[in-house]
Amino acid sequence: METLGINIGSTSLKMVLLDNGAVRWSAAAPHEGDFHAVVKKLLAEGNVKPGIKALVTGNEGRFMFNLTGTLEPLCVEAALRLPGAGGKLQGAPDAVVSMGGEDLIVYRLDETGKIVNNFSGNKCASGTGEFLKQQLARM
Repeated sequence: METLGINIGSTSLKMVLLDNGAVRWSAAAPHEGDFHAVVKKLLAEGNVKPGIKALVTGNEGRFMFNLTGTLEPLCVEAALRLPGAGGKLQGAPDAVVSMGGEDLIVYRLDETGKIVNNFSGNKCASGTGEFLKQQLARM
């Protein structure tokens, strides 16, 4: 069964298409506030068929779509439970960093992969994720 995950962040839109839990396709693109145009572009790029079961997360535009929405921490926990997720990591992680255009969040995990605490930057740190993204691109 195919399912589609969409994350609408403050600066970019990300999609992942799963086929029976395995990643078949993924993409990310800046949206510059035009969520609908970028969704259409990425859906066409990924050859995503109409009627597919989808889930949307992210604070910026998730309420603009008639889709089931959820909170990012739940998606982080679910991703850590995916078959093969642990195989790509060396040992069990004790933290996950979510870096966006306007925020940076560190989720602390217990030994089962459940989020037990989180730390986020205050509004003075807004843009931290975008800054780090630019520096990584330069390297």
